Amino acid sequence: MVENQTFGTGGVWVGHRGDREEDIPAFFARVARCGVEPRLNGVTGGIRFEVTEGRDYRQRDGEDIEYWLVTFDDGRIDARAGQHPADTVVQVGRPILLDMINGRMTLVEAWTGQRLVVYGTPAKFLQFWLIPNLVAGAPDADHPREFVRRHRR
Repeated sequence: MVENQTFGTGGVWVGHRGDREEDIPAFFARVARCGVEPRLNGVTGGIRFEVTEGRDYRQRDGEDIEYWLVTFDDGRIDARAGQHPADTVVQVGRPILLDMINGRMTLVEAWTGQRLVVYGTPAKFLQFWLIPNLVAGAPDADHPREFVRRHRR
């Protein structure tokens, strides 16, 4: 396990968390603490996550929907709960988002498997989600240095 990695210039460790599961509020609280991400310089706007209770984001009848907003202002990132206007909207079921946050499902698996949908500016969602160390890697993933160390001849 790799420790003391940083996220942007905010310095918040977000890599593997061992056996601990991260829940959705903790994930967005961590995003809010990250501060500045240089890879997002020049990016402005927001992404609203609409999280439904079931696995299928399309079944919204009578369900409580949890809303989270991630905003970008020239590299500065913030996140908060609530239904706020945004130029990009991600609709996803709670179990799928938890799987993505905790490394059991990749963004590609979720998107191509139609387990989430993105309206507005998908590129903004990709820029956010692909920030290094934002989400946990697969539980059985190795850090490249550890892999090389074990497999050296």
